[in-house]
Amino acid sequence: MNTSKYIISGIIICSLAACTTSNYVITESKGYTIPVTARLDRSSDPNVAKIIDMYKTKVDSITSRVIGESETAMDVDRPQSLLSNFTSDLLVETVEKNTGEKCDFGVMNIGGIRTSLSKGEITVGEIFSIFPFENSISMVTLKGTDVKELFDIIARRGGEGVSRQVEVRIGKDSKAHGLKIGGEEIDDSRLYTIATIDYIANGNDELTPFKDAVSRTDLELRLRDVMLQYIAEKTAKGEKLNASLDNRLIQEK
Repeated sequence: MNTSKYIISGIIICSLAACTTSNYVITESKGYTIPVTARLDRSSDPNVAKIIDMYKTKVDSITSRVIGESETAMDVDRPQSLLSNFTSDLLVETVEKNTGEKCDFGVMNIGGIRTSLSKGEITVGEIFSIFPFENSISMVTLKGTDVKELFDIIARRGGEGVSRQVEVRIGKDSKAHGLKIGGEEIDDSRLYTIATIDYIANGNDELTPFKDAVSRTDLELRLRDVMLQYIAEKTAKGEKLNASLDNRLIQEK
């Protein structure tokens, strides 16, 4: 008797499933773009605007907070610039501080720095605009031969952010010349420790030698958070941010 109940129940369930299962075929698909213009601002939904304003007030209270001051405007450009120099140097300092290991140099891709830093007061929102990505800091070890290849790629790309330990010229042939790390020429057999971000450590932005890393350590530190902390520490000491151009990356004319 119980077996019959299970059989009948099974038939009913299968029948219902069969009735609710439909096969659909797409016969046509259309799409169009809605231009984002001032027209949408004039015709905004008041209920939606009210919800957005509620969150905007909270966000603005955080992003508008002043956390420090810069003595000069720091641009971001190739072959080197104030902000890319500053960021690359900070990468080295951060890796050494958090790992206790000596770092030979640092590399920061220009594309990872989205805008310049203005002279004067620095807000949280400005740092978020400069570093909008969730990039974490990495320590990578490369062979000397891979370091040479890396700087040939950097030269071909017209430059990237590199730290003060580097000295290299970008020739008219778009190749790296006179490359030195810490004042010494590259030793092919030596291993070099590099401070960078996870995006570069993955070999992105054509910086493929990082894929051949001998070792890699990813720190649980976001570059943006490190920058915010660094500025806060400088401010607590009564100091302002500053950077300079030097001989780390020179374009030959």
